[in-house]
Amino acid sequence: MPDKRDDGLRLGTDDYRATTDPGTTADLAGSLDLIVNVIPAGTDLDAYLGLLGLDGTLVSIGLRGQSLRIYEA
Repeated sequence: MPDKRDDGLRLGTDDYRATTDPGTTADLAGSLDLIVNVIPAGTDLDAYLGLLGLDGTLVSIGLRGQSLRIYEA
């Protein structure tokens, strides 16, 4: 979404990728330090977790009526 991209760049992000863009998941697998998820519901969190590198952080804003599965290593 262009408006989110513009906001992110204005706020100092190094890069912006949308999961709706083809190839994004494969290109970024295991490489991210931080993901800010602003999708309110129906998010495939497993897909996002696969993008995080070691000690990466996933921040979800706006989860609505959805339980989260917590995994322990």
